[in-house]
Amino acid sequence: MEQQHRPDSEAPLLAASKPDGAASSSPPRNRFPFFCAVLASMTSVLMGYNVAVMSGAQIFMAEDLGVSDTQIELLSGAINIYSLVGALLAGWTSDRLGRRLTIVLTNGFFLVGPLIMTLAGGYTALMAGRFISGIGVGYALVIAPIYAAEIAPASSRGLLSSLPEVSAAEFPLRRMMLQSCLIIVFLSFVKIFINTGVMLSYVSNFAFSALPAHLAWRLMFAAGVVPTVFLAAGVLTMPESPRWLAMKGRLDEAKAVLDRTSDTLAEAEQRLREIEEVVDAGSNGAGGSNGGGGTWNEVATKAGVRRVLATVLALQFFQQASGIDSVVLYGPRVLAMAGVTSNTLLLGLNVLFGVA
Repeated sequence: MEQQHRPDSEAPLLAASKPDGAASSSPPRNRFPFFCAVLASMTSVLMGYNVAVMSGAQIFMAEDLGVSDTQIELLSGAINIYSLVGALLAGWTSDRLGRRLTIVLTNGFFLVGPLIMTLAGGYTALMAGRFISGIGVGYALVIAPIYAAEIAPASSRGLLSSLPEVSAAEFPLRRMMLQSCLIIVFLSFVKIFINTGVMLSYVSNFAFSALPAHLAWRLMFAAGVVPTVFLAAGVLTMPESPRWLAMKGRLDEAKAVLDRTSDTLAEAEQRLREIEEVVDAGSNGAGGSNGGGGTWNEVATKAGVRRVLATVLALQFFQQASGIDSVVLYGPRVLAMAGVTSNTLLLGLNVLFGVA
């Protein structure tokens, strides 16, 4: 009987000692915004797929359509130039349509571009499809990190929880530097999804390599079309960015989204106040009448901000200057020049390199 009553007598002691510190210091994590951020970042998987699928498809394109090496090089490398168009338009589009619909539009580019290339009968149609895909690449690079940063609570954003509670209207140096670091963190997060897309394109190249040339490269592009439909449908189930809703004066909707994506109701209230401060500062102060002149003035006059900007630009420059795109786009051709003659073996080795 004593053994039966002992757990009952110990249970209140354990229950009393457990929740006090835990509940007050660390409330349960809200996993819903993490799910939304991951779903939005899946667009980056499509981006990586559409960029790298050319590495294997070009072998069969040359055999089927008779395109030259110069044409293949232009078709492969031009996507980096085309993506600039999407990157320049993404901010303007997301401010007008909203972050969520901009992600859907990005998936639309990844649907139409590869579909045109799948059905292409000549080089002009291939380049048109590549152009549309390139615009989608630029959109994906911009909108995925923006949505993830704006939807996530402080507990998920890491550095953002350490931002000082000061007015954004003054453009304080410390706040801008921490926000720049936060952008780097989210870009690194998105990079994981991009690399996943690159790896999936290598697998697709290998999977269809045994088919006849006129089918192989078309199916490689077609494989990236179907997921865009399901992803766009999934994105429509996500909430809109609370910051964008506040920018449009829809504060009640913004508050409802923050209640769903914050760890506590108190945090939701605090996030709403911070968003309202930033929006008011943008419309009435530095970001409104002079088109963001306060931000550029901060860059021009603050040495610390210039160092952060220089660091970010240097990292991106050396990443591209390392020649990583040549490995992503021309790995199989390099292996062919090294003496590998079987297309299946070429693309199988490319998968191994992608894993490594």
